[in-house]
Amino acid sequence: MPEPYRPQPFTPDLIPEPVEVEAEGALTPEEVDTLGHCEAAFANGTRAEWMKWKAAHVVRSRRLHRGGGRTWADYCQDQFGESESEVNRRIQQWPLLRAIAEQQDRPRSIPDSHVQQLLPMVEQHGRDVTARAYVALRVWAAERRHRVTAGVVDGLVELARSAESPALTTAITFQQAIEAKPKRAKKASGEPREGALGTGSHPNSGDSAAPAGEADETVVDAEIVQDELPEGRRAGQMRDVLQELLAASEEGGLKDVPTGTLKEISAAALSIAQLADEVLQSR
Repeated sequence: MPEPYRPQPFTPDLIPEPVEVEAEGALTPEEVDTLGHCEAAFANGTRAEWMKWKAAHVVRSRRLHRGGGRTWADYCQDQFGESESEVNRRIQQWPLLRAIAEQQDRPRSIPDSHVQQLLPMVEQHGRDVTARAYVALRVWAAERRHRVTAGVVDGLVELARSAESPALTTAITFQQAIEAKPKRAKKASGEPREGALGTGSHPNSGDSAAPAGEADETVVDAEIVQDELPEGRRAGQMRDVLQELLAASEEGGLKDVPTGTLKEISAAALSIAQLADEVLQSR
């Protein structure tokens, strides 16, 4: 195994000005050097990103924001120009982002959406295994010129639910993740299926109405669902489901639920809130 890539110290003057040139063929020694400086900047940028949100975690956990009577929400807006839910989401991500960055043998960008999708996998397999599987997937895909999209990462996470840790870094798993298609729960005539969101037994609330492993029997491709339901109707259904889940939660629906499930529910709720905030801010 190659040694993990370690960001090297550099100064801004090492990065030349961007100038359009007509260049073909192999890189010259000077170009190789310039590329190295640019990629060092990428790696240091990733390192700075997780350090930023680790620092925010320190401020929140030690309540260092309280000077002048500021609340945590006030501090998030003043310091980051972001909502409290967005900053909390980033804080949740930084340990995994650091683990991924430290395991890479060369600097590669790590999309925020990928890190968020991998969080449920951390609950089951741990941070190091999750980071190792993701880094290995990126290397495997790059060698075969496959794109690692959010759907591919989602495919890896789904496969990880029923796989042992050693299997998560095999070519077979990666190929299945590449070939996987986004899935979404099937609904007929707008009615939720038995055991789906909005009914008395929610699969993420610890209820046992639907046996494990049977959820995949009632799924269809996301493209088909999107064609059947206009965006407005889908959003309305989402609202109704969320309201029903909120009512169920207030009635004690989250009692005696495993910690891992509670964390997944929290992460999903934060992501939904962030997306809703972005839409509101764009209007």
